[in-house]
Amino acid sequence: MRNFTLSLLILLTSLPLVAQQIPAAGTDWSRPFFTRIDITFLNNDFHARWDISRCACGDLHILAEETLPGEIRTGEQLLLDGKVLLVNGYKGYEGPLTALLDSPVLMLQLLFVLLQKVEPSGPSAVTGMLNPEITEPIEAVILDNGIAYGAFPAPWSLKGTLTPSSSGQFRFELRFVFELPEAGEQLIQLTGRLNYQEQAFPVDDSMLLDGWSAAWLELNTENRSGLTPGMTLGQFKESASIP
Repeated sequence: MRNFTLSLLILLTSLPLVAQQIPAAGTDWSRPFFTRIDITFLNNDFHARWDISRCACGDLHILAEETLPGEIRTGEQLLLDGKVLLVNGYKGYEGPLTALLDSPVLMLQLLFVLLQKVEPSGPSAVTGMLNPEITEPIEAVILDNGIAYGAFPAPWSLKGTLTPSSSGQFRFELRFVFELPEAGEQLIQLTGRLNYQEQAFPVDDSMLLDGWSAAWLELNTENRSGLTPGMTLGQFKESASIP
């Protein structure tokens, strides 16, 4: 019996390890844990870089740098449970806090929709560089994520590259062209990377919220005067009944 157990142990330890596929088969393009998007609207000189992290719990953390004519706007956002938006930075911005969320989440969804056009089977099916050239004469690109809505009419076209760079990571360079009846041809350039490898979320419950403001998406209310001095993220979540 002892010799049998030893032999079995030797056999098991000699078997080759099978690496877990990342992303797993069936993973949707919309499930990366980190996305960097550099986006340029070449017709109106708008450029933005968003670093977007997704927690396994569903929360989103966004670091933003947005360049508009005559203005550079930087800030940080934290969307909790899809209900409460915490905002820091964005010096000089006086509009609704929730409006700051519209551009990054819409452009993130646009990226996912375009990648789905490039490879409908999802990221696990990409094993080498792809050079998509897609033209769609009829079907518009409709974006609606429950937070913001957008639409890009047909005809539209997509060209670029999509490259797996390492385990669970992809780089993309995409040029998306569409037409507006009043303004003619429009060009959006999207570059960046995605990471489907789970990683630590950039913030935790110990983070101090000094300087942050809060907006409640469902109630359409916000608190720009600042949260209680010395309050941590964990304490805020508890007071707002956020898991």
